[in-house]
Amino acid sequence: MKSISISIPVYNNAETILDLIEESKTVLSSLTTDYEIIVINDGSNDSTENVLSNICDDKIKILNHKNNEGFGYTLKEVFTIPSKELIFFIPGDGQILPKEIVKLIQYMDNYDFVLGLRTNRKDGLLRKIFSNIYSNVISL
Repeated sequence: MKSISISIPVYNNAETILDLIEESKTVLSSLTTDYEIIVINDGSNDSTENVLSNICDDKIKILNHKNNEGFGYTLKEVFTIPSKELIFFIPGDGQILPKEIVKLIQYMDNYDFVLGLRTNRKDGLLRKIFSNIYSNVISL
């Protein structure tokens, strides 16, 4: 199996990030020994930075922005900071579970880029609109 990075952009996700990191470690260690988890805290103003400061693991890299740089800036880092062959990203709010990457890995030998799409979203209308715009931009 190739080496794998999971990037997790977070903003005010103190309540979900530890479980998400643990689930990511479980999934990645079942696939390969050569993996990393990169958490990019985009200037959270809750206790996210404090929660992340207690993580001591050589497979986990934490980047804390002092100020909120916005999702576009953070998204660039999601894809440029990882050092492994395969790069996945999941949001820090836990709406997409790390186990979902297993479904995508089967396509990685044939494609340079694979984009997963959530169906049956339980989001508000505004979030659905922004998500649709984001997905279309990424697809381009």
